[in-house]
Amino acid sequence: MRGFETGSNEASGRFNRILVAVDGSENSIRAARAAMILCERLGAELNVVQAIPKPQSSRGMSVRLGPLLKDYYAASVREAEKNIQKVVASAQKRGLKVTGKVLDYPSTTVEAILDYAVGIGADLIVVGTRGLGGFTKLIMGSVSTAIVNHASCSVLVVR
Repeated sequence: MRGFETGSNEASGRFNRILVAVDGSENSIRAARAAMILCERLGAELNVVQAIPKPQSSRGMSVRLGPLLKDYYAASVREAEKNIQKVVASAQKRGLKVTGKVLDYPSTTVEAILDYAVGIGADLIVVGTRGLGGFTKLIMGSVSTAIVNHASCSVLVVR
């Protein structure tokens, strides 16, 4: 696989900024580990994000956050911050240049990740997958599939 050899000038020039999307799941933890390994080998910068979408009505419109939803949303943001901080701390222990950010109130998780990737000039997006297959994946779709289909940069999906 040309371009992925350790020490390759082509590889280090190609993947300078890697974005990993996490959600606290085991698959996203595996994706974060893979992203850190790539960053170590390529000397790339790591960006860690988690998107917390605003609740939507059944018609797809954003809903006003009442007190209960505000508390739930605040708890979701705190959980996302913890997920991100775990990855950031692990990356820092490895000596990586790393930043983390909660993407709050995006219209969709996919849109938030893709917009952020473009905004930071990501060369590679790393995401985990829940491993949905066949008919379930066809009906439900997935964040990783949508990112693969719509990203303007390379995408690595980790199982």
